[in-house]
Amino acid sequence: MLETISGATSVEAAADQLGISTQRFHDLRDELIQGAIAAAEPKPLGRPAKEPSIDDQIRAALAEKDRIINELRVRVELAKLREELEAAGMTNRFGPRQKKRR
Repeated sequence: MLETISGATSVEAAADQLGISTQRFHDLRDELIQGAIAAAEPKPLGRPAKEPSIDDQIRAALAEKDRIINELRVRVELAKLREELEAAGMTNRFGPRQKKRR
């Protein structure tokens, strides 16, 4: 493939030598060139970010589950308090203030 890029060999001769069609040769050469370009592009400095382990992913999922459960418990307790306040007739005292009409 490099010989066809430099002009030392024709595409047809290289394709015949490899036993493939010229279209397939062009496709493979394009993949080679694109891969070389991608490999030459600058990369960020430092080590690549490490993928979290399965254990870390499980711990994170369990922590999120616990957070959601705690939030739902708080909501349930607030709903119970609201019901108790309504039953005691105290909802107007602690609700949002009404604007006075002029």
